[in-house]
Amino acid sequence: MPPAALVRMKKQDSMETPPRQTHFGDIIAWASLDSTVSPTGKTRHIVNGELMKPPKGLLIVRSIERDQISYFLLYCKEKWQDVADTWYQSVEGAMKQAEFEFTGVSRLWQFFDRELDRKIERDIVAGRFDALVNEAIDDLRNGRCKEL
Repeated sequence: MPPAALVRMKKQDSMETPPRQTHFGDIIAWASLDSTVSPTGKTRHIVNGELMKPPKGLLIVRSIERDQISYFLLYCKEKWQDVADTWYQSVEGAMKQAEFEFTGVSRLWQFFDRELDRKIERDIVAGRFDALVNEAIDDLRNGRCKEL
């Protein structure tokens, strides 16, 4: 009998679009895993002392702390409830790890607004974090954008 991590995922309904944010930060990409995706068996995640079941979806979340940007790859069960996470310095690093763990996931990634995300990242890296926050607050006050 093959190890549980190598058993092909069962066909499942696609999960709905995740919320825009989690407790880790802003969700920038997600993949609802289906029967076309296979766990590679190259990694194991232990949750509460037990081998984690294959997730139903993956999220890539941007976290900003003290003007530093990092990313989390979240492994989710139904309704995008995260059960495990790994940390990365880049979106690309998180995506490469996801493909390392799940063959076929690369073609399933969806983005909320990748162009806007790239602009925000450039502004933060360029030291414009305070200006960016003030600009966003001004936009909210003047009705130029909606609260999430």
